[in-house]
Amino acid sequence: MKQISLLLAAVLLAAACDSPDYKKAESKTAESETHAATAETKATAASIEGQWVRKVEGMDMEEGYELLAGGKMNFINMASITGESWVKAGDTLTLYHHTERYPQKDSSVYQIVQLSDSTLDLKLYGAAVNTTEKLRRKK
Repeated sequence: MKQISLLLAAVLLAAACDSPDYKKAESKTAESETHAATAETKATAASIEGQWVRKVEGMDMEEGYELLAGGKMNFINMASITGESWVKAGDTLTLYHHTERYPQKDSSVYQIVQLSDSTLDLKLYGAAVNTTEKLRRKK
């Protein structure tokens, strides 16, 4: 008798899992999770866009980077270098650039140490000195 009851319970459970209502609920859950992940990715990508500057030591000026939508970039108050593009992948920021003297594209690869609405701290990969570039968002 117990075996028949267990078998009947298993058949009813399998039928319930195959019902259209169960599939619809499962589909909505997956859709919500995908939407949330996409929104989080867009927010993360957008949060690094903007002008990031630091004070130049010993001078009354700022320099930094302008990270534009679509991956384009400019350098701020750095006349000898021309920005081309930027890519953010995880906690890595790669800036592509060239100079008039060396027109071939070169890159600088940074670890993003901290990113908030107002601060961006970068550490250059492969740098001999362990320094962090501390930038603030320019309004």
